[in-house]
Amino acid sequence: SSLANSCHDLIDPLERLIGKGDHAPKRKLTQFARWWDSLEEPERSGCVNGMLESAWFRFVSATVIVGHIIFVTYSCNWALEHFTEPPPLEHEIVDTSCLVFYAIEILLRLIVHKLYFFIND
Repeated sequence: SSLANSCHDLIDPLERLIGKGDHAPKRKLTQFARWWDSLEEPERSGCVNGMLESAWFRFVSATVIVGHIIFVTYSCNWALEHFTEPPPLEHEIVDTSCLVFYAIEILLRLIVHKLYFFIND
């Protein structure tokens, strides 16, 4: 696998430091890379997973992301034109609202996927 190959690339400089005779670190790293690469998340179910995987939630999430991109572009242009003024309260409200939405989404994904959130594609 690609992870095992990248671990092999990492091990070569390590072998130069500790000598080629000691294969224990290389073997352990290779075993860990194979174990990590073999991990598969169990099938998820439940209310929160159903919501996260629904077409409705994906649409809302994509809409928030695209809307935030458009707003950030507008906000940056506004800041360049009014660089001596503080940003309006509306800008802070929109940015904070998007941050809260993103934080809730990640929290829900962590609840559903647990540590597999950091492993899977």
